[in-house]
Amino acid sequence: MLGWLGRACAALVVLLAMAWSFRPLAHDDLFWQLRTGEYVATEHRVPLTDPFSYTRLGARWISHEWGFGALVWLVERASGLVGLLGLTALLTLLVGVLVARRAVPRSEPTEWTLLAPLLALALLSCERMLFLRAALLAAVLLAVLLLLLERWRESGKPRYLLASVATLWVWANVHSNVLIGLGIVALWAIEALIAAHWPRLTALAEVSAPPARAPRALAITFAAGAVLSLCNPNGLSALEYPFLLQRLLFASGIEWDLGEFATASPWSNAPLLLMVALLLWGAVTGALRRLRPWEWVALPAFFLLTVRGSRFALELTIVTIPALYRVLHDERARLRGTRVQAAGAAVIGLLLLAKLVAAMPERPLRLYARSLPTGASKFLRENAISGQLFHNSNQGGYLSWSLRQPIFWDGRNDVFASLTKEVTTIPFPELAEHYGVDVLVLTEREFHDLQPEAEGPRWGLMYWDDGTAVYLRRIPRFADLLARLELHAFPAFSDGRTLGTIAKDGAAAKAARAELGRLLTVEPENQRALYFLGVLELAAGEYTNARSHLESAQRLGDNELLRRALAVARQIP
Repeated sequence: MLGWLGRACAALVVLLAMAWSFRPLAHDDLFWQLRTGEYVATEHRVPLTDPFSYTRLGARWISHEWGFGALVWLVERASGLVGLLGLTALLTLLVGVLVARRAVPRSEPTEWTLLAPLLALALLSCERMLFLRAALLAAVLLAVLLLLLERWRESGKPRYLLASVATLWVWANVHSNVLIGLGIVALWAIEALIAAHWPRLTALAEVSAPPARAPRALAITFAAGAVLSLCNPNGLSALEYPFLLQRLLFASGIEWDLGEFATASPWSNAPLLLMVALLLWGAVTGALRRLRPWEWVALPAFFLLTVRGSRFALELTIVTIPALYRVLHDERARLRGTRVQAAGAAVIGLLLLAKLVAAMPERPLRLYARSLPTGASKFLRENAISGQLFHNSNQGGYLSWSLRQPIFWDGRNDVFASLTKEVTTIPFPELAEHYGVDVLVLTEREFHDLQPEAEGPRWGLMYWDDGTAVYLRRIPRFADLLARLELHAFPAFSDGRTLGTIAKDGAAAKAARAELGRLLTVEPENQRALYFLGVLELAAGEYTNARSHLESAQRLGDNELLRRALAVARQIP
């Protein structure tokens, strides 16, 4: 019974990890990384200065994630965006498999009733971080490095240390957090040195002794890994990047829009706190003696990193789960009651099942998240509009990838720190004149900041949907487009308060419906446009069309105004 419950729980962990991996692509950095991979493939070199913007063209850029960019570009070329979702699933499952392999010694059977719930806690604690990014590949490399070191400890075979050095070199060309890997090797070397010369200091730890000559072997591994980590196109700058980023994010005085990387309090992460509580319980029972000395330093360090930035939750779980498995497997601290173990596995399994039902991908599979400006990009492409765009910084990567034209800025903080200061200190009209901005792609946030300017005489509204509005500057180059396509019926991000007035005016209603039809041709899932059109059709007596458009709007999300309009439409035969 227990074995069946444990394996069922493990299967649910795998299914939930895959379901979360197939969520729509939303992380903007992925798209400028795709551009980077494309640049490497076409130019046959790694960019060290910015090639993608018109505001900082040629500025120094520490492209420490270029290897990941090349990988995702190759995958996208071979299998499209679906392939990128598949890559997300592959990397996520690889992390889980490697962590599980490290948790259970090769000489012991796997106790799934213990390991599967721990893997479930790890997955649940990292939900926000499971999307395709360079750090996800770096997490795989962290898990690989730790497994290689464990295999070397068990066998003493040098090939595992050689593979560790190679892993660090690959890691240095994927992400600058290779410093984490170097730190792990350094801790192992210090532990081996203490065990060799001051064995009493490690006598309390119930762990196997390191292989003979371990201090020297690990010191050489660390030195070789450090040297090879410098063998990347950015050299030492790639390893210094985390410290530069720390200064930019927390000591520059700039209010960054961190998007998906906005730090969430670890105190709100219940699965993570439960893992910490289990470790503390192990301390009370004395089971922490099964921890290795390097883990006594690494575990608190990773927890403090996670407190500082929740994006480190994945790395914390990679280090914690094998340690926690050993702690809870200790005969003196382990919950041995069959009923308790069965109840624990069953509760975790039910929670995973509920999460899985909620996380099932849409059909047909949605590739892009609705937060990305897909409609605005399509409108600009279809009308061959090119210019000096101003846009949200967390949409620059997607606009660069989809439009293939220079953008204002994106998420590369080292490139755009000075520009961010300009945007937050210089009035927008002056900024627009300085950089020659002639196209605005605004989210609702920017629209509220720039509404007087955007709705002033210098700009014409060309497109809007639920998340984005496009304006063109009234200059001769855009005169024909403005004459044909400028929108007048509704302002961007309208609350529809003018619907009643428009519906009473036949000519205005006809023009408004034509504009809404054009918008829906570009983006059929424009909920606001569907709702407006449905209300106008309802007022015109076209009840079948009204019901169709209102029901389509409701499928995209529910609200009180929509429910009221749909109730009226459904009451009429």
